[in-house]
Amino acid sequence: MAIKQIYYNTFSNRPYFEMTSGKRPWDIILLLTDGSFLIKMLDKELVISKGEVLYIPANVYIERKIISPISFHQFAFVSSSDQTFYSSLTAGKLSVDQDNLKAIVKILESSAFLHIHSEVVRHCIERIMCEHYLSCSKVEAGDAKLGKDIYDTLSFFNNNFDQKIDLKELAGKVGLSYTGFLWKFEKQVGTTPLKYLAHIRLRYAKQLLMEGALSVAEISERCGYSNPYYFTNVFKENFGQSPTAFRNAEKEKQV
Repeated sequence: MAIKQIYYNTFSNRPYFEMTSGKRPWDIILLLTDGSFLIKMLDKELVISKGEVLYIPANVYIERKIISPISFHQFAFVSSSDQTFYSSLTAGKLSVDQDNLKAIVKILESSAFLHIHSEVVRHCIERIMCEHYLSCSKVEAGDAKLGKDIYDTLSFFNNNFDQKIDLKELAGKVGLSYTGFLWKFEKQVGTTPLKYLAHIRLRYAKQLLMEGALSVAEISERCGYSNPYYFTNVFKENFGQSPTAFRNAEKEKQV
């Protein structure tokens, strides 16, 4: 997904907003970890509370005030308008379950001092949009949203990417022939199942490599690759360097 980060910031126990009204030329996602505030935009008045995520589209005028001191993570970004996940966003609260929000906050906090933190932030923006997209996708006759079979497939990928996945077996579980599964997945998601699964696995691999605690073989296994040599080849094909070279390059940037 093409995402350009404008800025990311985080505050704790903030009693006021620096900007109480106005608009900005980029999209905003705000993840609230404590407190509450009131916001008015597009003829809607919302109270955002602890554990909720707010989306403010670019160039939308807002008015807001804090009800009780807030702690939050805020992302300002622009994204390709034709991307499936991005196009599902609507002004207001996003639907992201609490377990996923806690995982996103943990990622942000654990990567705060890494030189590549901006890449982690982009990953978190994408994950929030993806979780919202999956949560809001419904099965409706003639609707352009995900069918239940592809929705279930994406959910399975996101929850089991660390396991060996047999696509033919998975196709049968969601009620499709293998050929029909491949065609329908690419039509609705915009990429093949293998490429989507590799994207999830490799972005997690990057995160583990940046944290630096595990060996390449251990990371390979945690990302669903039983063969570390195959994992290394896939990583190099996608990023132009081996996992070890990527890790070493990141370490040098932090010196």
